[in-house]
Parts: sequence; structure tokens; C-alpha cells
Amino acid sequence: MVKEINYKKFLLISLGFSVIIFTAGLLLGISLDTTKVNDLVVNINQNELNIESYNIEKEFLATFGGDVCSLSGPRVEALSEEVGKIGRLLDKYETTNLFEENEFNYLKRKYFLLEIKAYSLFTTLKKECNYNYTTILFFYDINEGNSLAQGNVLDALIKIKPNTHIFSFDKSFKDDPTLETLKIHYDINTSPTLIINDKTKQESLINLDDLIELTN
Repeated sequence: MVKEINYKKFLLISLGFSVIIFTAGLLLGISLDTTKVNDLVVNINQNELNIESYNIEKEFLATFGGDVCSLSGPRVEALSEEVGKIGRLLDKYETTNLFEENEFNYLKRKYFLLEIKAYSLFTTLKKECNYNYTTILFFYDINEGNSLAQGNVLDALIKIKPNTHIFSFDKSFKDDPTLETLKIHYDINTSPTLIINDKTKQESLINLDDLIELTN
């Protein structure tokens, strides 16, 4: 009888520890997920602030004098790196279901608007300051194998040509009128589609060697 009581007591204690460990792990996971979400929001807000800061600086130099081109290049390149980092985080978190659909679409919309701003800045710098950048707009479909393959080709291109800046847009995303205007402007009807340096349009998947030729 004593052994039976001790055995039941042991089971209860073991069950109690299991519940405590499970609960602690669950709470830790929720805390880490919340931290990741907050970090992404902070990154997006910080990038918006940096773009606004750049625009104010450019306006100041244009008004009071100064070499806009020598100061703008490094800042815009840094902005491009920040936007790319946000994009990678969004891609990573999209598969983990950390966000409610409405929340994720809101963040995705903000990200696409940041990309359009950055793309406009790069295009202006290329025209006004003769910067030797390659800019590529990449319109993709997240559910399409060719779009995934094209993304891998673009990743390889950046390693070979680091002065290449890629701005990726979900072709099926319809929650923002500015993005719709971008798609209409470049007549985007299929994916993957690349717009290279605002003049060359490549529809369908292209391999790395052919893409290097197009960007030379």
C-alpha cells in the first residue's frame, strides 16, 4: 500500500514537472515570436525614417549648396541593404505563421512601398549623378516554382555583381494602389518578370549567364 501511494505521488510530481516545463516552453516560444514581430516592425519604421532623413538632407543640400552626389551614394546603398534585410525577414516569417493575415498584409504593403521609394531614389541617382548601378524589379508569384528559381538566380547575380540592387514585388498582391500603378506602368502580366535598368523587360525564367549579359 505504501509503495502504491509513493508510486502515485511520483506520477503526480512527474506530471507536475512536465506541465511546468511545457508551459515554460510555450511562454518562451510566444515571447520569442513576439520579439521577432516587434523587431520586424522596428526595422520597417527605422527604414522609413532613414528614407525621410535622406530626402530632407537632399533638399537641404539643394537649397543651401553642397555635393549631393558624393553624399547620396553611400546613404542610398545603405538604405538598399536595409530594405533587403526586411524582405528576407518577411520571407522567413511568412512560412512560420507568426502574423495574422491582416497584420502580415499591412507589413507587406509597407515593405513594398519602401521598395518603390528606394527604387525611385536609385533611378534618380543614376540619372543625376551617373552612378553605375544595376537596378532590377522582380515581379514574382509566391506559389510558382519558376519565381522561386528566378529568385535563386538573382541571389547568385548579386554575389557576382554586388552593384546590383533588386526590388522584389508579389505580382498577386493587390492591396496597394501604388504597387498597382507600378505594375501598370511596366505592363506586368506574368511572373516571373524582370525590369532591368528601367528599360529591359524579361518575361519568364532566365538563367544566370543570360541575365549577366542583359545587365552588362
